[in-house]
Amino acid sequence: MSQTARHGGAVGGLGLASASEVTGSTLAAAALIASILFEHLALGGNRGDLSLSFTLVHAAILGGVLVTPWGQQGLQSLRGWTTIAILFGLVLLAIGLSLIPLPTGGEAVWGEIGEKSRAAIYPLGVIEEATKLVDCASVFTLAGILACERQRSLSMMRLLIISAAIFGAACLILEALSPVSVFAWQKPSITRFRVSGLFSSANTAATVFGLNALISAGGLLRGISNLRHHRLTRRLSELVHACPVELLAFVLNVECLLLSGSRGGIVSFCIAFGVLMIWRGRQIRGAALAIGLLVGAFIAIAFLSGGIAIHRYVSAAYARDDRVAWDLMSLRLALSAPFQGFGLGSFPLIFQSTTTPQNYSVISWAGSAHNLYLQWLVEGGLLAAIPMIATIGWILKQCLEGIPKIGAAAIWRPTLVCATLLVFVHSFVEYSVQEPSIAILFSLLLGASIGFSSQISDRRQHI
Repeated sequence: MSQTARHGGAVGGLGLASASEVTGSTLAAAALIASILFEHLALGGNRGDLSLSFTLVHAAILGGVLVTPWGQQGLQSLRGWTTIAILFGLVLLAIGLSLIPLPTGGEAVWGEIGEKSRAAIYPLGVIEEATKLVDCASVFTLAGILACERQRSLSMMRLLIISAAIFGAACLILEALSPVSVFAWQKPSITRFRVSGLFSSANTAATVFGLNALISAGGLLRGISNLRHHRLTRRLSELVHACPVELLAFVLNVECLLLSGSRGGIVSFCIAFGVLMIWRGRQIRGAALAIGLLVGAFIAIAFLSGGIAIHRYVSAAYARDDRVAWDLMSLRLALSAPFQGFGLGSFPLIFQSTTTPQNYSVISWAGSAHNLYLQWLVEGGLLAAIPMIATIGWILKQCLEGIPKIGAAAIWRPTLVCATLLVFVHSFVEYSVQEPSIAILFSLLLGASIGFSSQISDRRQHI
């Protein structure tokens, strides 16, 4: 295969795409991002029928892209995609092994009913969760194809920021209409009077708000780096005219994040946001304006809308937080079946089995560990956890290597890495990525990071 064909063609790599390619890729990106927005607003897709429906939608979009010449060339050009596919295949293999008789996880459970031992105590849950993982892989691949060419990547990120603005506005409107219900759906007690959209938890919604705000900040950083004027007032005016959607999306989602009252979500965003400002703020023109504007906007919004969050920080009794008890119990469960766990989707069942009269008030209402890493060990064990860690680690390695000093990817690749950092930090205290629509959004961002790192123009700039 020639070098030109392998990297999607010299014309496409340099950002000179045909009209049909631009139209097709824009439609594909719009369909993908619209589906994620609708899934956010459809209870986060957190129902079997909903998640399966969106899985079929994403598969159809990917199939439509792969039948096009630019889609096939984009897949071939993705940096490290073959290695990622192999590592992810090992994850699926480990999940599949939990369905066959191997006494390495659930033998104590199956022994009680006289059946052959296998790790998965809830086989249907394994199939359902594995289907969701394949859906994530589809979106990852699709986002990578869309982002591996400059013009397509910028179009996708622009649509993502527009979607962020719409989502933030929708959540604020829904909260204004009623803080206890959304149309006929009664919000769970822990989310009432906290902005959460249609998610079952304001804390998981906070992950989306944080990611949206961070991506919007990346768009603002790119806009600031392109400003021409030197006077502060002229630069601010030029920025408002150049990046109105980015500013709106940032403000709306920071507002939603603070009104969600999610302690972990706010801390995670602040860490990722701070890293991004330090990382790229020093290397772009107008760094002082970038940092001052974004940090100033965040402080202003916090001053006006941070009452709920401040109250939850001040009144929090971390020593008595139920999450501590859940973590300890999850750790004990993980150590009892360290290699294969108890099967994906089994956590609610196995966790409820540990309920006693003494811990009932703490354990009975927990549907997850509120710690993604412990729950993954409980359900998938080391056999699934190790290749999953390797998969994400390899993706980040590809994204971090050879980041150019100029161009769109000089901003977007660090922004996407920081978005991953936000998810990693928040996952220590929350189960956000287990919500289907949030997992899909995270997969899109990971795929976009691979796509940006695969652009030929970026490599030439680095060289």
